[in-house]
Amino acid sequence: MRRTPRILISAAAAVLVVGCTSPAPRPSPSPPPTTTTEVGGFGSVMELKDAVVRLGYDCDDWQQDNDVETASESGRCSSSDSFAIYSSRSAVDAMSGGYDETAKDGSLDGTSLLYGVNWTVLLPIDEADTVQAGLGGSRKDPPSAESMPEDRHSANEMKYLKAEDATDLDDMESSIEEGHDMCAQLKKKKSTTSRALMLDEELDNYLDDYNNAVKYLCPKYAPALKLAKRGFTDGEYDIGSKSGDLRPGTYRSEKRISDCYWVRLTKHGSIIDNDFISYAPAGARVTIRSSDGGFESNGCGIWLPVG
Repeated sequence: MRRTPRILISAAAAVLVVGCTSPAPRPSPSPPPTTTTEVGGFGSVMELKDAVVRLGYDCDDWQQDNDVETASESGRCSSSDSFAIYSSRSAVDAMSGGYDETAKDGSLDGTSLLYGVNWTVLLPIDEADTVQAGLGGSRKDPPSAESMPEDRHSANEMKYLKAEDATDLDDMESSIEEGHDMCAQLKKKKSTTSRALMLDEELDNYLDDYNNAVKYLCPKYAPALKLAKRGFTDGEYDIGSKSGDLRPGTYRSEKRISDCYWVRLTKHGSIIDNDFISYAPAGARVTIRSSDGGFESNGCGIWLPVG
């Protein structure tokens, strides 16, 4: 999956504004969009988003920001997508033309545009087939998706390879495969929390690899990576702000724990509070205060911050 910065969506909208006052530039030849039987329009951007989510699209962090200037309503699930509702079909067609212009410089590599009667969905190209099959409408892919030779990589893949310091051909191919596999593993999880739990188990050995894969290949999972970095596993911790210290806050363990023991300690090692949990389907929850000196847990698994 590729990151689609907000400026690209604004740029596409800007093309619409320019197109109203001056002749549009002649577009470069491109394959015709793929079209299926089209469903009716949507009454709101929330209705559009919910329809896409029902088709299996992940949307853990919905924000209706109304950033698309020419749309009646717009929002996003992540920096990799955009959902918009328009007041007329001509506005949709103009947005489609804006996509063509913005895609020419390769900045939309890996991102498809789906559009219908009064709506558009900009989303990662590997999600487009499933969503289009459910919504209908038309589709546009960036030129690179059709014309890029098999021995070349997208702009984001090249950034990933540079970050991984992969230089020779064998290293490049194996690195790309590993990076996309990391993203695929994250996609299998159904929530930000479940992805963070998976990542927390991996970060000790593969922190840099997951940092690079999420940053360049699947940025929609950045919230899960951020959450995982703030989590911790069973062990003994000092409370503070130094590297390796546990920060104050409320934490929740993973679910379905048994024989879990945790204890909050003063700076001198005295017990402030503790608990032994025989079994907890929903996991354990504890609040660590800045005045605490230490925290220990055993049998509780991974702890993630709440909120």
